Amino acid sequence: MILVVGASGLLGTQICRELTQAGKPIRALVRKSTDPEKQKTLQSLGAILVYGDLKAPSTLDDACRGISTVISRGGL
Repeated sequence: MILVVGASGLLGTQICRELTQAGKPIRALVRKSTDPEKQKTLQSLGAILVYGDLKAPSTLDDACRGISTVISRGGL
């Protein structure tokens, strides 16, 4: 399973699209405040949404469970 950090952004969404098209299982890290339409788009691509924030490390345990690879678009 691959975790995509920043999945709701333009680049993150494209990364999710390409990974799911390649048949890779992905988990998309999004904030609870993420636009619902962006969340629906990620779900329609086949991403499993997980809510968390890099600024709140305690929210990342569930996001990282069972993850073999993390992809981050970089920057905070």
